Amino acid sequence: MATVGTERGEPSEGRGDMGYAIYGAVMGLLAILGLFIAAGARDGAIHLAGLLLFLFGVINVFVIIHKLTEPPRRR
Repeated sequence: MATVGTERGEPSEGRGDMGYAIYGAVMGLLAILGLFIAAGARDGAIHLAGLLLFLFGVINVFVIIHKLTEPPRRR
């Protein structure tokens, strides 16, 4: 199992990486949904909302990738 650090820094058993994977999958689906909304929009505001939803999902996926690939901090 993956270890997740607590507030004091000592490792504890948890599902840290699996939570990030599920959150990343949901954000990816949200980004694709935003593209579908933007593509089918007949109004400028809905088109913009779809593009912003896409951007929000993609940025969150990149933040998750950054959190999972950053090196551990040294004391």
